[in-house]
Amino acid sequence: MNGSAVIRRPVSIAEAVAAMGECPQFTVCAGGTALMPGLNRHPESVPAGWIFLGGIEELRGWRRTSSGGWRLGALVTLEQVASLGDDLSLLAHAARGAGSWQLRNAATLGGSLVAAWATSDVITALCCLETQVEIVSATGVRHAALEEFIVGSGHTVLGAGELLSAVLVGPTAGRHSYTRVGARAANSPLLCALAVSADPRLETVRVAVADGSHVARRAPAAERLLFAEADPAAFAAAAQSVAAPGDDALASAAYRRHAIGVLARRAHRALRGGAR
Repeated sequence: MNGSAVIRRPVSIAEAVAAMGECPQFTVCAGGTALMPGLNRHPESVPAGWIFLGGIEELRGWRRTSSGGWRLGALVTLEQVASLGDDLSLLAHAARGAGSWQLRNAATLGGSLVAAWATSDVITALCCLETQVEIVSATGVRHAALEEFIVGSGHTVLGAGELLSAVLVGPTAGRHSYTRVGARAANSPLLCALAVSADPRLETVRVAVADGSHVARRAPAAERLLFAEADPAAFAAAAQSVAAPGDDALASAAYRRHAIGVLARRAHRALRGGAR
């Protein structure tokens, strides 16, 4: 891998945690899609070695939990997530937008959360679901809610020697919507996105906005308005209020903010079933 001299290949979570303790200067790697772009731009930053997780079967696969939710292993690929269908339709829909199928076949769900990119489709969707992460270390297992785990773009609460082992999603019900702006090519990240999960029977609504500059965040004002306000413009303004996009080579801040409003109005109409 890019000239690094040493690759550790653990075959169990216990071996991986031990390797991380023995070689703290090594970089943990799974699909590599979040790591390689940076290394290609800065080859001088190649780490002393790698801890490759691909041989750990414990980190693969997914299953239903006793509560009716899902446990998704950290090595589940985004292409596998995209195939989950109706039971996790919001997350599956978001995963289908995460680049080309070649990228989705390599990229892992765990790696996507650890990278904490502002342009992550799956993080945007998971913000609208009851999501926790499972973290293992030499001292045991702990859990953290997604909003506690990701503290900013590119930053998580993972400490030294800690490994994200699974993503836990609570039961899903009601209506869902995921819309984005941006080409679905391998190197064309989303410009902005909006995810909504709503259950009118339980009167629960979650709205998450990704502005392309900051990691996706909830929009509480929009959540309160989805079923309480018939005017989609008010809902759109509330969604836009949590966005703080910047200008870059792909799009201006003004365009991203406008696009978020368009996505929000579409979601409002679709989820309320109105014709406005």
